[in-house]
Amino acid sequence: MRLQFFRLAFGASGGLGAEINLDEAHRVLEGLYSNGRIQLNWIAPSIALEKTIVKLVLNMALAGGDCLGRGGTVNVHLNTEDAGKSRQIKIAVTIDGDNAGLKENCKELLTGEITLDELTTRTVQPYYTFRLGDLLDAKIDVDESEENRVSICIFIAGNYQNQF
Repeated sequence: MRLQFFRLAFGASGGLGAEINLDEAHRVLEGLYSNGRIQLNWIAPSIALEKTIVKLVLNMALAGGDCLGRGGTVNVHLNTEDAGKSRQIKIAVTIDGDNAGLKENCKELLTGEITLDELTTRTVQPYYTFRLGDLLDAKIDVDESEENRVSICIFIAGNYQNQF
């Protein structure tokens, strides 16, 4: 199941403009966290979205899971609202657990505040997550103000379809 997750989160997953059903994203994410240490709470409609958005959701959840050294819960909430020809999407990943916290430079990587020269093999995944959001003209917001909780959110607005 890990291989399926990584193929969907990082691979081509179809051709240009391909859509992926969120149910598939949920299934592979559940498989990734099936070891029992991390619980998954998934709230999202059963719809297909452009693959870049689905990859973004999976990578936000993966970055969130990395915040849980002792286990806990990764909560994924995705809401969509159609407004004429455009769709607005809000993705919120909240992470709850003992000593939940972002690893070294993760906040700066998720928000694009680090240069390419500073990337390492350990930090490339959160930076990739930032780049996915950037492709959608959206910025990731990270909040660590509550003890034992991290929130990673993004709001995607506009007509993003067929632009990839």
